[in-house]
Amino acid sequence: MTHSAQTLRGFALKMLLSTVLVVVLVALLNTFYVRYDLTAAKQYSLSSSTQSLIARLDDRLQVKLYFNQDIRGHEYLLPERLLLLDLLSEIEHLGGDLISVETVDPTADLVASRDAEHVGITAVQLEGQDVGSLSIDLLYQGLELRYQDSSEVIPFVRADEFEFAFSVRLSALIAGEKPTVGLMSNESLLPPQMPGIPRQIPEDRVFEQLRNALGERYTVRDLSTTQQAELDFDGLSALIVARPHQFPAKYLESIKDFLAAGNSVLLLYDSEFVEPNSLQQVAVVTGLESWLNEIGVNVSKRLVYDTRSITIQAGSQQIETPSGMQTVPLQAPYGFGVFAENDSLNTEHQITTGLGSVAFFWAHAIDTTALSNKLRATDLVTSSDQAWLLPADSQLAMSTSNIRELQIKAFASGEPQRYPLVSLVSGLFGDGDETGRLVVCGDSDLFHNLTLQSPENPNREFASNLIDWLSNDSDLITLRSRGRRHRPLHDFAAAYIDSHGGFTDDENENRQLSKDAVAKAHRQQRLISAANIFMPMLLMLGAGARHFIARKRKARLVK
Repeated sequence: MTHSAQTLRGFALKMLLSTVLVVVLVALLNTFYVRYDLTAAKQYSLSSSTQSLIARLDDRLQVKLYFNQDIRGHEYLLPERLLLLDLLSEIEHLGGDLISVETVDPTADLVASRDAEHVGITAVQLEGQDVGSLSIDLLYQGLELRYQDSSEVIPFVRADEFEFAFSVRLSALIAGEKPTVGLMSNESLLPPQMPGIPRQIPEDRVFEQLRNALGERYTVRDLSTTQQAELDFDGLSALIVARPHQFPAKYLESIKDFLAAGNSVLLLYDSEFVEPNSLQQVAVVTGLESWLNEIGVNVSKRLVYDTRSITIQAGSQQIETPSGMQTVPLQAPYGFGVFAENDSLNTEHQITTGLGSVAFFWAHAIDTTALSNKLRATDLVTSSDQAWLLPADSQLAMSTSNIRELQIKAFASGEPQRYPLVSLVSGLFGDGDETGRLVVCGDSDLFHNLTLQSPENPNREFASNLIDWLSNDSDLITLRSRGRRHRPLHDFAAAYIDSHGGFTDDENENRQLSKDAVAKAHRQQRLISAANIFMPMLLMLGAGARHFIARKRKARLVK
């Protein structure tokens, strides 16, 4: 056998052995389940709290995913759907023999379609573009969980909200029943449900959307102070006192006893009620003033006016355009609609660390500087540092003239400062040794029906976070806010202006300072762009030079 033939035979043998080794290695790896999530917030893997819930299973959990495979024309949905399938695969792996995941396609299986309709899973309609016509495509992405004799349904689940929705329902299935939250208010009770007749919601139930927002996670028990009967606090995980008005003394004693026993209360406080349509104000006496002052909490009767506020349509104007005169809406900042974000949210506390923003309407400042030694306070939400207090009888009209008038009054009232809007007071509220927790919110309108009517309103998340934390179920807060950490970009122009003392009363100096700041920001941005382009090249050249030098040295040693 020639040398070349031996070489060829040896090469073929090596290739055969390598192929066998790869096949064996792949077969062995298929017996293991390994996933690596390199994101900072671990968005693409299950959290420890979900894993703990799965570990608590002592019976079989059946998960049925209603999921149509054919999404032609909507391929942009594929990454999110693949992530959803990956998370379900991880759940099935963690559960072992106790979790089974079944996927059915209602668009291809008539039985699956009937089952989906029966359990309350409906398809989302998507517009598809066919040749020469518009078609309606159906997207199924719902989940049914069955455990023992109970079931929970997620009608439509998005990948970024999947873990929270899944864990909430799994927790309810394991517990057997939802935790109960009491909502004490002056609202009327719901009328009894009559068969075949839609239940009419009384107009004074202004916190009905708050009940709905909490209803997914909790059973909300109405405690109406308009009734003469004794209120039942037994079994409550937390109590909400919403917009108290002439609070009866016997109910106040019940709240004090509830706190003294180590329980949690959320107080939505207002010293006046504002009719949303007419903006008419009605001053009220809550009946809690003396008790709050007694424990060292003072809620100002004045209204917080903040330059960081919501923008509203404050009128309209006629402008001339090439096509004629047109009416254009006028947008203006409404200082009584305080918009709390960034430094206004306590990033050290679990309730607010993952929030993007919270909006308040006609809010009051909270002062906790006079707390007793047995209590301590933590401010959860504040105004910006450019805020003032205006009289409670200020005009609330959302017109351009009134907004300008309010601005003038605010600027003339003194130096601006930061005011607490939501404060947590914890400690000993009685003679015992049980630690109670009281969250005082200087506004009730942030959870009003009109505020919470949009499912995307961030105030809904704030409400859920508050009740989860007060109910000692803070793991769900972490799940709800995963991946929502606010990472603002550095503002080079603003930093330049601050480093030069900020704007003055001289318009020419301000104009030049603004021009220099923009030029500085552009230089910094060009420098960062150049670094992104050339730094990888320089690193590769450096690595190549280092490798070349190392080989040269090795060659000299061999010689």
